Amino acid sequence: QTNPFTRFNQISLPTNVDPSLWAVGDATITLQGPNPTDVTRVIRVSDNTVLYSFTGAGEKAFTVGANFDVACYFRREDAGGTVLMRTLPATQRLNFGNNGVVSLFYGAEVQLAQASDLATILALVGALPADVHDRALETGFSLAREIRIIAAAVAGKVTGAPGAPVFRNLSDSSDQITGTADPLGNRTTAGYGS
Repeated sequence: QTNPFTRFNQISLPTNVDPSLWAVGDATITLQGPNPTDVTRVIRVSDNTVLYSFTGAGEKAFTVGANFDVACYFRREDAGGTVLMRTLPATQRLNFGNNGVVSLFYGAEVQLAQASDLATILALVGALPADVHDRALETGFSLAREIRIIAAAVAGKVTGAPGAPVFRNLSDSSDQITGTADPLGNRTTAGYGS
């Protein structure tokens, strides 16, 4: 637990950096999302100059050098050069050492990236059709059942009209809607198939 009386101060000291002391591979960054052939470009915000290009995902080593404290954004492209996503308007300043993790997911990858493991991903994908068709728009009716009722009313065979209409399912194998109607055609009772 943090002491409520703790105060953090930042002190900025002007320094001169000697370019002759720059070391190759003085920084790392971890890219999440790109496929093995995707290219991630690190681009300077001020003039949209590409500073670094990396292929695939994972930890990447690079030399910060004169780009220390430069604001940049990331652009993910497929192997053909089609831009898949950009991190703008979010930017990041380059530092020596570990520059953290940059998530470059787009589209359906975003939801899958939030899953913690392969079993969770497979469960999400496998359950999707059942979740959609079992969702109840009306209490007691699954979406699939509602679609069958609508299809019968719109395109099924009808008998017994106007007083006792019966709408058959599309395969004409069972009654999907049954009911009674008054002389004006208003339904007074209705029953539905499964």
